[in-house]
Amino acid sequence: MKTKILLFALLVAVVTNVQGQYKHCLDGEIIRWSLVDGHIADWTSSTEIVAYGDTLFNNIVYKKLYLDDSFNYFDAEESNTNWKNYTPQLYYEWENFFIRESEDASKLYLYNSLEDEEYLISDMDLQVGDTIQIFVPSTYINVVVNSIFFEDGLKHISVWRVDNPPYYNYYHTFIESVGPDIWFNYPYIVGGFLNCFQNQSNFYKINAYYPCGFQGNTDVVPNILEDNYNIFVQKDKIEIVFTYNMNVNISIYNISGVLLYEGSFNSQNIVIPTTDFSKGVYVLKMLDKNTNKQYTTKFFVL
Repeated sequence: MKTKILLFALLVAVVTNVQGQYKHCLDGEIIRWSLVDGHIADWTSSTEIVAYGDTLFNNIVYKKLYLDDSFNYFDAEESNTNWKNYTPQLYYEWENFFIRESEDASKLYLYNSLEDEEYLISDMDLQVGDTIQIFVPSTYINVVVNSIFFEDGLKHISVWRVDNPPYYNYYHTFIESVGPDIWFNYPYIVGGFLNCFQNQSNFYKINAYYPCGFQGNTDVVPNILEDNYNIFVQKDKIEIVFTYNMNVNISIYNISGVLLYEGSFNSQNIVIPTTDFSKGVYVLKMLDKNTNKQYTTKFFVL
């Protein structure tokens, strides 16, 4: 009898651990995403998506989505005090759209009640090399996981579009307890790049050069650790596109640690042939020669 009780306790512990693997995104009464999207003169505004209130569809609980006023440059501070303390007005519904997460907090879904269709927008269970379909307006596209990393204690899964050309719009990241860092490619909304996120237990800010809701014209020293680049993998090459001209050393290793490529560049756009690379996972290292900082990521050759 004791053996059965112990076995049951172990099973409960395992189930509890699985269900609590990730931090929840829809935690609290009001959940907020700030999206940088309004470029006017030398500043940027941000539109806010808000999840608030429970609604039942097909016996599944969703939160209603709202679009709130933009934050202008004079409304935001470096400390994010105004944005964090602001209470959304909830006056404009994102009509027909709702959001939910899975019980284990691994996945986020958007639901279109008008079409009675649900779309996966974030999946934290993916592994490097996994390919999934995500919905963008009027079609589905395939994306592949190219790297997984942890930042601020949260798991990040970086994905890019598989089919050619790998448009910049479809290179983005799923963030634990936050969701996707780009929202404008989801149904029927022209949004933008995630700037800030806030729920009951988590405030998250993208590592960028501007405060919530504002991007001024500032002279900054580019740093590859500041997430100012994108990597696109195509059939016979990988392309690294920086926001600024970068002075970097780049090396590529196979999964066994064997050096396959090494080069030095001073450029904003770098193309590296991969015709001699077999299908598989590779490690890419970039050394910023100006700051002597290094970043390592994995990518997958199809």
